Amino acid sequence: TPVSEAVRMAAQQQAGAVVVIDGDGRPIAIVSERAVNAVAAEQRPWTTAGEVATSIRSGHILGINDTGEEIL
Repeated sequence: TPVSEAVRMAAQQQAGAVVVIDGDGRPIAIVSERAVNAVAAEQRPWTTAGEVATSIRSGHILGINDTGEEIL
């Protein structure tokens, strides 16, 4: 997905970041506003979201019920 399309979709949903998912619907990366701003506006249609995304590793994902020591 081009960065320009990801930005459009995020704006539609009033989201501050875009989560990139794999074919099974699992989150694999995140595209931050900072990453988007690093791409020149005229390059956004030709730059994919995956190119500017930061990978999410298993240790980066918190469980919905995780608290205190579990998070640390």
